[in-house]
Amino acid sequence: MSLTTQGIVLLILYVDDMIITGDDTAGISEVKEFFSTNFEMKDLRSLNYFLGIEVLTYDNGISLSEVKYATDLLSKAGIGDDKIENTPLEPNVRFSPIDGTFLSNATLYRTLVGDSLISWRRKKQTLASRSSIESEYRALVDTTAEILWPRWLLAEMSVPQSSATTLYCDNRSAIQIAHNDVFHERTKHIEIDCHFTRQHIDLGAIRLASIGSLDQPANVFTKPHLPRRLQVLVAKLNLISSKPF
Repeated sequence: MSLTTQGIVLLILYVDDMIITGDDTAGISEVKEFFSTNFEMKDLRSLNYFLGIEVLTYDNGISLSEVKYATDLLSKAGIGDDKIENTPLEPNVRFSPIDGTFLSNATLYRTLVGDSLISWRRKKQTLASRSSIESEYRALVDTTAEILWPRWLLAEMSVPQSSATTLYCDNRSAIQIAHNDVFHERTKHIEIDCHFTRQHIDLGAIRLASIGSLDQPANVFTKPHLPRRLQVLVAKLNLISSKPF
């Protein structure tokens, strides 16, 4: 990113794909000229696709769509319109611990800037936890890291955040551990790096807030729901319907 007297020029590079954008038209032209002079570069003009993401431009902003990417994945899996279900998981399915550890627990989160969903993830934790609370606490750590990078990016773009970012968690015990700096029988076995969240609470970057499991939007990625409840949670993701290509 470059701050100029006219505004901001953003350079996004992934391997050999590059996006140059911002609100300084003259600065963008200078950056394009520099790269075309020093490297072999093809100007594809206005951005339409990047890393499988379709970019649609409107008068009041842009929309990012992964419809084609998702449709291609479904096609590879052999899933078409003839295999539509009301819910992705059987509503009555139940998961249980494996050999006393909680390997089935997952890191789950969704991250929003304002009303815009910018990242989401559902991945099985690679480390075995000795309790479901520890597993939830590890998920808090991963989500904290995911929250910090857009805060850093916004600060770099001269839009620093003056208040803490709210991190919602539906496990009150994990929240208590994050706020409690006293080690005791329930936390002494948790590695010190897991207290990353607590450090950023103290720094004022993160504010933990409790949320009920039924109202936790991230649960749409990991837990079974009846169709109506699923629709409510999906609506909280602020997604819009779009026809596949």
